[in-house]
Amino acid sequence: MTDTQRGAPGQPDQSSQSAARGHHTKLLAAAAAVVLVVAGAAVWAWSQRGHTSTSVNHQSGSEATAMQTATGFVDALSSFDVPRARHLLAPGATFSGAVDSRSWAEVMRFFHQTGGRIIPDSCFVLDQTSLKTVVDCPYSYQLMRSGDLGLGPYTGSTFEITTRNGQVTHVYMDHETDTNGWSSQMWTPFATWIDTFHHHDGATMYPDWPRQHHWPATNQAIRLWSERTRQFVHYARHLCSTTHPSPFAAVCSGQPQGG
Repeated sequence: MTDTQRGAPGQPDQSSQSAARGHHTKLLAAAAAVVLVVAGAAVWAWSQRGHTSTSVNHQSGSEATAMQTATGFVDALSSFDVPRARHLLAPGATFSGAVDSRSWAEVMRFFHQTGGRIIPDSCFVLDQTSLKTVVDCPYSYQLMRSGDLGLGPYTGSTFEITTRNGQVTHVYMDHETDTNGWSSQMWTPFATWIDTFHHHDGATMYPDWPRQHHWPATNQAIRLWSERTRQFVHYARHLCSTTHPSPFAAVCSGQPQGG
């Protein structure tokens, strides 16, 4: 076989060269396909990342608006600023739980006029849909001058506030009175004192008299509650300094006991 037929030493012959060129072409095509796949995947991932980021930012912005609205409303209530709280309400906003849509402002006035305090805790988003966000705002409280007797604050209550588009659409006031001791320490002893020493005031002070189960519902009643709770504090302080404070023993738990 001649050198021409065999080719130069170290180089493939013509058939080998042809096969090599075909193999090289396939490798290039495969590499190009891989590049296209990787590039396409990168573009898709980038587009999805941008979409996800926009969605998260939108959700966070919606939650932030709801939180701002709810905390602003609770702050207004804790300051007993009824006009500011009313300004945050959507048209047709409703109330439920311990208050209703007609009485909530009077209840806040009752708190204020009887030396009450609303002590907010941190709010948090409880539920969110495309139509509304529900924010839970726990609070403690003082009421009927309980703090003047060394009692409270009383825990376990919450405002459940539904918001939409930066306005409050519904408020559920879960006001705990039994498990935290407020009823036994303040409400029941005061009701007994009224029934015993100011029975003639009962029909004015309690809308369900003589049952004594409901807060006052009129300005006249609230003014009388303000006066009588001051008098009750003085009475209880004197009573708690005696040896036998019954039947008002519960109200004396925050006071030094007499010997």
